[in-house]
Amino acid sequence: MTTILTSTFRNLSTTSKWALRSSIRPLSCSSQLHSAPAVQTKSKKTLAKPNMKNIVVVEGVRIPFLLSGTSYKDLMPHDLARAALSGLLHRTNIPKDVVDYIIFGTVIQEVKTSNVARELPAVAEFSTNETMGHSADRLAAAFAVSRMEQDEYALRSHSLAKKAQDEGHLSDI
Repeated sequence: MTTILTSTFRNLSTTSKWALRSSIRPLSCSSQLHSAPAVQTKSKKTLAKPNMKNIVVVEGVRIPFLLSGTSYKDLMPHDLARAALSGLLHRTNIPKDVVDYIIFGTVIQEVKTSNVARELPAVAEFSTNETMGHSADRLAAAFAVSRMEQDEYALRSHSLAKKAQDEGHLSDI
């Protein structure tokens, strides 16, 4: 499992001390993560435009490879992911609240687990501090969906599910 933290710096001149210590590194292999110098750009073509965010890859980490059926056998993928992310945060001393994105990947997907990358921020206790209700209201406003339309859709969805269950279409789940 590999985890990479990225952070969006909206104003590079006022970034935190940890951001100034971090360097942009090539990620072609893990040994380069520790030995590569900070990337210096001189070309104006590589600089962000005024309205664009500056994206910075802060660091990457992976859990050690082990023989199948050994030490990791009783752990779920999200537990391993949480350990990798916790180690990454500890190594970089970056506060959770400044991490904008987590890029995560696995070599072999565990069949008992859904999308580990989607679940990782939740199990690692990352939060935007936005409640689900507020998020839903914000999205509904952005897409101009009224409360009445939401309720009608929910009623139709539940009615169709009940009908499918009564007709035996959901007997296998």
